[in-house]
Amino acid sequence: MPFTLGQYLTANDLNSQELAHTLGYGVVNGLKVIPTGPPDMDVHVEIGKAYVADTLVEKGAVTDLTVTAADPINPRKDIVVCSSAGIL
Repeated sequence: MPFTLGQYLTANDLNSQELAHTLGYGVVNGLKVIPTGPPDMDVHVEIGKAYVADTLVEKGAVTDLTVTAADPINPRKDIVVCSSAGIL
């Protein structure tokens, strides 16, 4: 079977997968969070797999999330979290 772009894994990918499996939490692959761009505060979460509380969670579709507007005075950083039920 010939390889196409994205079908092979790097050493970092393999280490991440092994750590996620061993520890019971962590991203196995995918789940990249991508901002949709101004003026929206929305993000797309790509498909992928993660271990959450020793449970393998598979997201088979791109998920769109809306981020609430930030306080104009106090800066913040937003985090996307996945539950063991697969809820982002």
